[in-house]
Order: sequence, then structure tokens, then C-alpha cells
Amino acid sequence: TPPFFGFGNYVPEGFQTSCTFDYLTQSKGNVIFNIGMYIGNFVIPVGIIIFCYYQIVKAVRVHELEMLKMAQKMNASHPTSMKTGAKKADVQAAKISIIIVFLYLLSWTPYAIIALMALTGRRDHLNPYTAELPVLFAKTSAMYNPFIYAINHPKFRE
Repeated sequence: TPPFFGFGNYVPEGFQTSCTFDYLTQSKGNVIFNIGMYIGNFVIPVGIIIFCYYQIVKAVRVHELEMLKMAQKMNASHPTSMKTGAKKADVQAAKISIIIVFLYLLSWTPYAIIALMALTGRRDHLNPYTAELPVLFAKTSAMYNPFIYAINHPKFRE
């Protein structure tokens, strides 16, 4: 809604097949809008994603350690196999988290780079092809998570 109030515009992008925020026009309203878009739609989400996945990995580790302690208190017959299972769960959670963060960055960083290039006055490197590539990367972001979780789910691998 900021363009409705005079901050920023939407324009056809790259190959003129869809619209994006106007990162080329250097009016004060556009610059404010683009900085807000960069911070609000890239920097903050990346920070939140990294923080949340770190918390998930940490919670899995704590849970697995608690389960191991409980098994040891109950004199479980195979505490070493539980240690191996706990380690495997930690590694799997960390691996999935890293893959998801990497793919999110792969999808949205090109857009962020184009926006930063335009904001810093390096618009001479932008053409329809360089403007279209970030669009294609960004549109693929919606398909990554289902594939990652499906491929890593034990039932799917059977």
C-alpha cells in the first residue's frame, strides 16, 4: 500500500511479464520505499529465519539429551544406540535447517542485490536479462520447502 500514499511505484519488470517495485527511479519516495522493501522483505525475514532454525536445532538437541538422560536413569539396555540416534537426529535437523536457509537465500538474494545496485546508483549494469533473473529465482522459492521435507521424511524414502 505505500505506493497508494505516494511512496514507490510498481512497474513491469525484465521481460514485461509481471510487475515489481520500481527500483530504477531515484525519487525520494521511491528510495524510501525501496529501502523499506529491502529491510522489511529481506534483511528482517533472513534474520528471523536464521534465528528460528537455530532455535529448532537447539530444541532438538535439548530434547534428545533429555531422552538420553531418561533412558540412562531407567537403565535402558542400549544407551549407546540412543546416543547414536540422538546425534543422528541433531545432524538431520541441522542439515535440513541449513538447506532451507541456503535455498531461501539463493531465491531472494538476487532480488536484494538488484535492489541494492539500484539504490547505490549502479543501474548501468541492469538490463532486461539481469532484471528477469531475480524474478525467476524468487518464483522458485515456493517449491523448495515441500521437496526438502518430503525427501527427508522417512515414509517418503521407503
